[in-house]
Amino acid sequence: MVITETTPGLNTTLLTSSTTISTACTFGASQNYASGTSLLDLGTPVFTISSDFNGDSYSDIAVANVAGSFAILLNDQTGGFPSYGMKYSTGSTLVSKPNSLTAEDFDKDGDMDIAIADLLSQKVSLFKNGGSGTFTAYPTSPAYTTAIGTTSIVAALLNSDSYPDLAVINPVGVAFTTGTVGVFINKADGTGAFNQQVEYQVGTLPYAVIAADINNDQKLDLIVTNVNVLTGSIGVLLGDGTGAFGIQTQYSVGSIPHYVTANDFNGDGYLDLAAANTGGSGSITVLLNKGDGTFTSGVDYPILAAPQQVISGDFNADGYVDLAVISTAPISIPPTTQVVGILAGNGDGTFQGQVTSVIGITPGSISLTKADFNKDGKVDVATTAADPLAPGVDVMLGQC
Repeated sequence: MVITETTPGLNTTLLTSSTTISTACTFGASQNYASGTSLLDLGTPVFTISSDFNGDSYSDIAVANVAGSFAILLNDQTGGFPSYGMKYSTGSTLVSKPNSLTAEDFDKDGDMDIAIADLLSQKVSLFKNGGSGTFTAYPTSPAYTTAIGTTSIVAALLNSDSYPDLAVINPVGVAFTTGTVGVFINKADGTGAFNQQVEYQVGTLPYAVIAADINNDQKLDLIVTNVNVLTGSIGVLLGDGTGAFGIQTQYSVGSIPHYVTANDFNGDGYLDLAAANTGGSGSITVLLNKGDGTFTSGVDYPILAAPQQVISGDFNADGYVDLAVISTAPISIPPTTQVVGILAGNGDGTFQGQVTSVIGITPGSISLTKADFNKDGKVDVATTAADPLAPGVDVMLGQC
């Protein structure tokens, strides 16, 4: 089974799931770290990931800034980060708007590199890690062409050569009139170079892509969200292990699904799916794997409002997989207030109701990631913080 996904005094509470007892579990106070280099250069964060970028075994943070850059925040080995990140340009803001990024060792030199999906430039941008968490752009010729409006990118081993490949979302395909997922296969020559994308048709306005082994054949498959106001869906494309993929199978979810996560929610050894539906009143749709790579009909769980990204993990240390989602609070809380919601897993594929926590006034924040930033054995979370006064990331350390 393979998967490839400060506000002083803030107290985040969730319920630990158990057949006999529920106990409170908390995250610590939210600490804000800027994604720019100074008060005059703060960036506009839209997506965040965590990985070890300088080889010290501590998880660092990378942030895509829609204003033509990305930033790296290196862990201080206590779970803290510098006041300002190291920012790298992806181009003029007139032609470059990064919307997603992913990290892998593309040239197999032992360091985690960065690939960026750009809304405007119609290309994938690649940055080589120098080994200490500093980056330089890979050669830009030839350009790795995508459609305009690319919204998501993931790095994963899509064939058997042990070099990481890439999959990107094309809302309207380059070679098709419908949406596609484009696959860039690594040339596997140690240079970090890729072949141009091969496109596979998916649904209407695809938004996000992840890679996971859905049918337990030891070959990674692709899962995409297809945005539609009335009939959103999850598309599954089974991989053949050579970097090629089959025809999409679609499963209905809620309205306007943005992100999806894969994990084993019921302990049967097969990966299940959960999608964050931004439309309507907001919901999470959970689809359980039947054990053959197909899925049951989805079960919806209500969310406070406008869920954006959903991730999965054992956030309360009870041995069951939980869901974490970032969303915008309703007008009753101020409409620009961002919240993280936790749905505690029961271990049987069902989840408890959402328990939420206010992060702060961070309009437009849509992304979160998880890691054990301070290496205390507890799962921590980091979210993008798009507050104009404090753009960057908010980090909350786990307490259980």
